[in-house]
Amino acid sequence: MNIHDNNGPDDKDRHSLPEDLNNDLEAYKRSEDDKISLTDSEVENALGNVLGQIEDVEQDKAEPTSGFSFNWKLMAIAATISFVGMLFILSIPISVQVPNGETATVSLPDGTEITLNSGSELTYSRFYNYLGRNVTLTGEGYFDVYSDPEDPFTVTTANSVVKVLGTEFNLTDWGVSSGPKAKLAVAEGSVEFTELKENRSLVLNQNETAVITESSEITSASAELDNILAWLSNNIAFQNDNLNDAFNLLERRFDIQIQRDQDLALQSENITAFYHQPNDPESIIQDICTIKGLNYQKIHNGYRISAN
Repeated sequence: MNIHDNNGPDDKDRHSLPEDLNNDLEAYKRSEDDKISLTDSEVENALGNVLGQIEDVEQDKAEPTSGFSFNWKLMAIAATISFVGMLFILSIPISVQVPNGETATVSLPDGTEITLNSGSELTYSRFYNYLGRNVTLTGEGYFDVYSDPEDPFTVTTANSVVKVLGTEFNLTDWGVSSGPKAKLAVAEGSVEFTELKENRSLVLNQNETAVITESSEITSASAELDNILAWLSNNIAFQNDNLNDAFNLLERRFDIQIQRDQDLALQSENITAFYHQPNDPESIIQDICTIKGLNYQKIHNGYRISAN
């Protein structure tokens, strides 16, 4: 039996074709006859093989246990994907970001309460209190830590680690590259304060403060808590702060921009002052500029500071 393309014209149609086209068709069919030549038995064997494979596939589809196994595998894959997805979601920490001009209080699952100053951010694990009591702070926060001697509470900042059992303290670390890197004031209990770069540690007790300097040293002193915690009562207290830090504080507190000319030596000029619940940043900026011999002018959404 010869197998070839049967899509062309049959014999009776071929006689109606032009002579040159009919000759071309005959030549094409002769070439096809030379390409493929199979016996009847070979064709029957090949057809039998194909039908046998089709029957095997149909039996696999109709087999109940095979279907159950297939469904079970799909369920296992779906459950695995769901579990991995759930772990991924749970691995994303909880983040609390406080806008400029506002403060916020965060209550943790163990009863610890944290008050965050303007522009600050607190992050902690969704497994907090199950896999330790650890938080991360950028900015400033006042911590009232629930006492648990068997599970210390730890705060990590860009430059320090604070470890406590149960106490109250104020911690500041904006992650800046110049000036004091971190400040800690203890209102109650005791705290272990560790500088990360050189791994220096210091234990502070009630009414003590410590500062991590630009050179990564830790210095301690008695605390003036009323001034350090002034922001909790909506007050502003500058305690020998350099002018750059003072203007940064005003930016966060009032959600404004304070542009400073680059030729100003603000890091070397300090200020000490107290303002009771101020509502207007301009009066404070005016005081600073008057005392330090600077000029200021209003700009869009803020002020510009320049030399006299």
